[in-house]
Amino acid sequence: MSELFPTKLIYLEALRGAKDTEVSHMNRWYDKVWIPAVRELPGVVSVHRYIFEAGEVPDFFKPLEADGRRYLTFYRLSTDDPEGTAASIRDLWEKRDELSSRPGVKCLPEQMYVAPGIEVLDHVLLQFEALRQSIRPLDRAVPTHLPDGMPEAFVMISNSCYKKNLPIQDDWWVYTHAHDLMETPGYTQCSRFHSLDKDIDAGEVAAVNIYEIDAEDPHATNSQNVRDDVERFAQGRVLAIDGPALKGMQFMGIFHHWDIASAF
Repeated sequence: MSELFPTKLIYLEALRGAKDTEVSHMNRWYDKVWIPAVRELPGVVSVHRYIFEAGEVPDFFKPLEADGRRYLTFYRLSTDDPEGTAASIRDLWEKRDELSSRPGVKCLPEQMYVAPGIEVLDHVLLQFEALRQSIRPLDRAVPTHLPDGMPEAFVMISNSCYKKNLPIQDDWWVYTHAHDLMETPGYTQCSRFHSLDKDIDAGEVAAVNIYEIDAEDPHATNSQNVRDDVERFAQGRVLAIDGPALKGMQFMGIFHHWDIASAF
């Protein structure tokens, strides 16, 4: 099980390779140039990358499978000014063309200006709200041991709802849903975060749930949970709140840790 919170603040960034021919260069630039630069910013504790896993997914994930190679950058923050730190990350992105020419950066000529191959889909600043851990044994022979305790795979769900309904959704998540999820073999930990955006528009991300998976087949684990939800719905254990259609689909799906060692 991971320890996501030496900080309790995270900044998520969803992105993709705009063209398949540029994906390899995009990843090299992002890993070798962008991440070392952003790690130097005050308030940034760590940066980790994940990639969207296509495969057997629930119907509400299917539109994302055809969306190209999608990635999730996971920034952990420790600061009294999270909005300022998030703004610094965005400001650095605006100056990305200058990063490849910094002293000590080693890039091939064709990789010096690869940033245009990256399309940022969305970003959100979040604060930790609640955590639930499983007491079941792990569903794999050897637990994951990634650097800094980050999970190898997780399911991420973003919620949008009217602000007046958020406390209702929180209560259901803490006292019913999180408990039910942890009964699914392979799920080890679930965490809930609230957006720090004070002016959330209808349909934008209000909360994010991260369900960590420690199983040989993350898709099978998630599919079992989806099947179990049918029975939970019949029991009245699945909350139904009317709300706007979710725009933050970029933060939904099964993600797997991006292994830079095997990528290059």
